[in-house]
Amino acid sequence: MSIILSPEFWEQTWNKFREENSYTAYNQNNQAQYWNERADQFASHTVHSPDKRITGVLDFLNQKGILQTGITVLDIGSGPGSFTIPLAKKGIDVVAIDPAERMLTILKDNLTPELAPLVTTIQALWEDIDADKNCWDKAFDLVLATMSPAINNLITLKKMIYCSRQWCYLSGFSGARQFELFDIIWNQILAKPYREHFNDIIFPFNIIYSLGYRPEITFTTSTTSRKDNITSLQQKLLSDLSREINLTPVIIDRVHALLMEKSYQGIIEQNVTSTIGMILWKVN
Repeated sequence: MSIILSPEFWEQTWNKFREENSYTAYNQNNQAQYWNERADQFASHTVHSPDKRITGVLDFLNQKGILQTGITVLDIGSGPGSFTIPLAKKGIDVVAIDPAERMLTILKDNLTPELAPLVTTIQALWEDIDADKNCWDKAFDLVLATMSPAINNLITLKKMIYCSRQWCYLSGFSGARQFELFDIIWNQILAKPYREHFNDIIFPFNIIYSLGYRPEITFTTSTTSRKDNITSLQQKLLSDLSREINLTPVIIDRVHALLMEKSYQGIIEQNVTSTIGMILWKVN
């Protein structure tokens, strides 16, 4: 068998890519803390004011005739309910899994009394879920993982497929994201654009294909306005810069000055452009 038809080959290639391209200090072993700290900000542009990306995914699944009243959905990495809540509003039973307690608290706080019986929440890492113990073999009509770091290797992807009796949906970034302000700072300090390309949908797509499925993939590109606290943004920028150069006091002061120029009342707003790949496949 050709190596490119081996799921293990694509898993190894995926791991190598992430190791070589990751700026982020995100730690797979500390997911709960990472997402707890970001839960309220994340909910502000997903649950309280859903963006076009969320409605786009729901429209995509609707067009495929998948989102029917009475089906069951497993939402892996549900966050604050970005998809769980609108699915429940369609009369769909949803099991929402997330490692962050704060994310699930926000989800439950936003459920009306009519929706609450349709939603079951589980605080856990997807890696730690025992699908057999939960009797989840082919238990769900749709297994959903939207932009979720929980699907990060062959084992977690196979578990996702194992739980579905009909459909699986997985989305992730395709190519590098473009951060308007980060590009300005990177060009001034490093004379090159900022590059955040720590993951790519091509890798799970090729794993799915090499497992014998024939997935459909659709791409969508959008530009959104992102607001961040200047303190957290400076921490991220300095952390990313430290991978490229030695952080001298002069450079640290320069980054701070550039951020201050763009901030208003401690908040910085910038445009972020990204392309997302949406994978859909049947498992039966």
